[in-house]
Amino acid sequence: MSMIPPAACLGVSHRTAPLALRERLAFGPEALRAFYNRVRGEQREGAPELLLLSTCNRTELFVGPVRQMDHVRDGLLDLLAADRGVPRPALERASYVHTGQDVARHLGRVAAGADSMIFGEAEILGQVRDALHVAREAGVAGPFMTALVKHAVRAGRRARTETEIGRCAGSVAAEAVRAVGERVALSSARVVLVGAGAVARTAGLLFGKHGARSLKVVTRTTGHGARLARTLGGTALPWHDLPRAVADADIVLTATSAPHALITVELVRAVRGPGSGPLAIVDISVPRNVEPGVARIPQVTLLDLDQLQKRVEANLAARRGALPAVEAIVEQEAGRFAEWQLAHAVRPVLSAMHARGETIRRAELDRLLARLGDVDAETREAVEQFSRALVTKLLHEPSRSLRQDVENAAAARRLFGLGDIA
Repeated sequence: MSMIPPAACLGVSHRTAPLALRERLAFGPEALRAFYNRVRGEQREGAPELLLLSTCNRTELFVGPVRQMDHVRDGLLDLLAADRGVPRPALERASYVHTGQDVARHLGRVAAGADSMIFGEAEILGQVRDALHVAREAGVAGPFMTALVKHAVRAGRRARTETEIGRCAGSVAAEAVRAVGERVALSSARVVLVGAGAVARTAGLLFGKHGARSLKVVTRTTGHGARLARTLGGTALPWHDLPRAVADADIVLTATSAPHALITVELVRAVRGPGSGPLAIVDISVPRNVEPGVARIPQVTLLDLDQLQKRVEANLAARRGALPAVEAIVEQEAGRFAEWQLAHAVRPVLSAMHARGETIRRAELDRLLARLGDVDAETREAVEQFSRALVTKLLHEPSRSLRQDVENAAAARRLFGLGDIA
């Protein structure tokens, strides 16, 4: 039996689940902290580490190292379904599972943007890093998840610098700006951003690059909105001004983690009268920030993530040309993670071997010196150095063999009388 306990991943993404289900499974910052608090309260000693990655296109739960894989999938399904209030059969139909080294390969592809709705999109790399930071702060992730994410992020960085995916990268925000630019003249548009995160910032910079006439940022958190508005050369508005901002806008883009609709049919009907011009609304939030019924209001166009996905699926040939090179990088980094797992798995056995050797060396040295009686310091030091060198050389070959083949660890425990090691 392998000494390397594997990892597991259960997830849903834009490839397997419609937007309506993805938004029910999405975790905003507060929901994620609450989830980790509940899990940590129920964890027992020796429980595996956890990492939850939740973006607009995916929710994935990573767990490892796993000592017993038999019921891991059922456990993860139950955990996610119960926390999000989603029927388990619906989640089971839309989910996928990765185990063993396929977990490292999958997360590497995710970090590289090779599994994104927009092939090669850049935001996901930071989202993977942030997911680890939050999990570590919550106390549910440790060395295993840190190493897993480290090698995935390295794969993502290398993919962007060593292959065409980095020079042809896209993003949801960029596709959103392109899509709305087909409906509204960006050079004369009055743009409203609802939200102040990375996606809103990227979209705002692109709108500014296209010469938008004005740009306003509406957020619940005044400080965040003010900082983004300064970056974009726009104006920050308080949350209660959202209706007025929508009334005056040509384009509204929402990108928040709010768990409910912010722009309702009632709001839009109230501020857009018969004389209002065309309004394009782009909702790239999960859960959705705009009620779908808004699309039925005259002169209003609504684009959401599902529609953006259909747009980009038709034009990915150039970026996908980089996929073989990206996959090779991902495989290399997954191999390096396997090497880390190997070293991590044998470390307790190696430490115990050397500790046992030192204990025996010390005992035999004390016995020898007692027999020799009164010896000078130089002789004592010579015998000491000889005993250390002897133990080191005797353990060198077994140690090297263990580092190369972890399967020998069980035999090493028996041969050296080490007993069970945690």
